Amino acid sequence: EGLKDIWKLRDPDLAKAMADDVKLIAKKQMTVAEFKAKHADHLDVLIDPDHPDLGPKNNQFAFMGGRIQYGREAFMTRWLYGGFGSINFHNHCTVCGVAHRCAHGATSVKFDVAASAWDRSGIPCYFQPDFLNSEFVIFFGANPYEANYGPTPFSERLTEGLVSGRLKWAVVDPRMTRTAARAWKWIPVKPGTDAALILGMMRWIVDNKRFDERFLRNANQAAAKAAGEPGWCNASWLVKIDDEGPAALLRGDEIGQGDKSTFVAVRDGQPVPFKIYSGDAAEGDLFFDGTIGGYRVKTAFQILWEELQIHTVEEWAEISDTKVEDLVTLADEFTSHGKKAVAESHRGLLMSPAGFHNTRSVITLNMLIGNYHWKGGIIKGGKKDETGGQEGQP
Repeated sequence: EGLKDIWKLRDPDLAKAMADDVKLIAKKQMTVAEFKAKHADHLDVLIDPDHPDLGPKNNQFAFMGGRIQYGREAFMTRWLYGGFGSINFHNHCTVCGVAHRCAHGATSVKFDVAASAWDRSGIPCYFQPDFLNSEFVIFFGANPYEANYGPTPFSERLTEGLVSGRLKWAVVDPRMTRTAARAWKWIPVKPGTDAALILGMMRWIVDNKRFDERFLRNANQAAAKAAGEPGWCNASWLVKIDDEGPAALLRGDEIGQGDKSTFVAVRDGQPVPFKIYSGDAAEGDLFFDGTIGGYRVKTAFQILWEELQIHTVEEWAEISDTKVEDLVTLADEFTSHGKKAVAESHRGLLMSPAGFHNTRSVITLNMLIGNYHWKGGIIKGGKKDETGGQEGQP
């Protein structure tokens, strides 16, 4: 009773045949009526014969185990998919690591040159601070001394850095946590307004030219390599502006200087077409608002700067219920360690319906000092699989 009542489809050959035919329905190569006629003797195993895409009644069992990874995940999915025959395995939740992964995935999305389109497959989406080499960390709601990835992997590294004098950190959190108790500075932000504090920090950083201009100006891989940078960003890329605001990125074929896989920066008012992964190094100006090839355009950095100007530093501080001097001190310290400073938010401010956008604000803050893929900055995380192995290891 229970699982037995919905474990209806048990024949693997029939399961495959039905699944293949559902794919044909999706491709409009088979009608539902034709499907029902073909599988007339087995319609009782389906949730709804008129909607065969819902699958067998087996799918009425959903396994929701919270955070399950590695060996446990391998065991549960082997039983659920291959044994019971339900596709409904749910890991994490929408406010767990999903916002973290989605935000970093959106940041590190690749460009498929052949298709002239963005490719989100196989992108690095799990980034963590290099705690072993960092000099300054801001924890936005993250709390490694109590939760997060917890005392086992993190607190030991943080304590070593604190005791040796190599590392200090600040905590932005409404609550005085154990991590905040050890902090160089604790800022009790108003709940839900972390992004306003971050925008205020970015406003101060841009106004005082404390950003890594060399990194931000690099528009493609060749420019990054010439500058000794492991990565680059699209701060100098041109964005078309329509009646509703920023729209799509400007392409070379739109102004007669390249094809659809060509993007455009600007230097001294003149367009600089470039390829992302090949061709000559391309650098662009960060601030530009004008017309190129008949298109009204702005650089991505210009758009960011204009958003930051919606409020003064004092107003951003007021929204987040923080002291202006605390905001300025935090921004000043963050930009005083080169690339060995990092803002961290995992399991912190991403744990909300606005988690994706909150995480993107932290990512942008890190981008301003160009610390991605740098020792002491923010780096791609790794993991061990169910066999105990790890990518790059035998």
